[in-house]
Amino acid sequence: MLGVGGFFVAINTVAPPSTPAPTPPVPVQVSPVKSIPAPVPPAPQPTFVTASMPAGPSTGKTNQILTFSTSADTNVAGNLEYRFDWGDRSYSSWSSLPSVSHSWSSPGTYTIRAQARLVTGALISEWSPSKTVNIATETFRLSISVNPSGSGSVSPGSSNYDSGTRVTLTATPVSAYVFDHWAGDAFGTSPTITITMDSKKSVIANFIKLYQRIEYTMPAGSIAGSEVLYSKALKAGDKVDGFVQLAGQYHSTDWSYEWTFQIIGPGGESIHPWKGHWVNNNYHEFSFTASYAGTYKIRVYHVSSYSKNLTIEIWPPGWGYSGS
Repeated sequence: MLGVGGFFVAINTVAPPSTPAPTPPVPVQVSPVKSIPAPVPPAPQPTFVTASMPAGPSTGKTNQILTFSTSADTNVAGNLEYRFDWGDRSYSSWSSLPSVSHSWSSPGTYTIRAQARLVTGALISEWSPSKTVNIATETFRLSISVNPSGSGSVSPGSSNYDSGTRVTLTATPVSAYVFDHWAGDAFGTSPTITITMDSKKSVIANFIKLYQRIEYTMPAGSIAGSEVLYSKALKAGDKVDGFVQLAGQYHSTDWSYEWTFQIIGPGGESIHPWKGHWVNNNYHEFSFTASYAGTYKIRVYHVSSYSKNLTIEIWPPGWGYSGS
């Protein structure tokens, strides 16, 4: 209260707003800043290229073409080439093909290897592990045949021979045949020849029939006629062929120019009758097959007043004169 002029005046005093006490700082825990390391690249791997052991056959023949292949493993991008060591002091050329063919001219055991490289030539592999290949002497087939079948034989017969072998062949005819010539991969007319087996060969021995030739002068026939007979024992199925010819000087006084030829069977039957004209038709070819075993006869007959010249060629041989 304040006294003013005998009066007391109440004065309300307003206290100034109080200032809040400052908040004490709260301690903050701050972790130290950790640095994140940059990625560390892996240590560089050494570059490489390797070739696998060649794959392919383990056996073969001389001069036979064999194919082998390989593959490569590498950690470098790029095109690859390959080559092979053939074990015979020869090498294939570098090629992008992993498969290559080769042949050996001499028998033996060979070890083959492969290499691979980048086309740029910047990287080349070591030789691969070796593969063993056994090469034997090449063999060829000699095939022998006889023409006609059953006419003869050839010694030695069909067989396989090592390359370069010289083979002597001898052709031998059976009865009623004679050797004529070689054909196929051989030639010549000598029954013995020598060939060299440097390839597959086929040889044919050709034989021809050994015909019996009969020449006979038939006497004049006049009215009774003139005949001649030849005979041979045959087996059932035997084949006979040949020709007959009757010739002579022409005489206008002959009353007939006819002549006949026939085969007579074991029972007297006529098998192959034929009628000719010794001036205009004096030649005849014949053939027949014996129906059964027995003695067969050839009969020639003419009625000329003059002698005639008879020629017969017949197979198989062995026909004998049996009367006139």
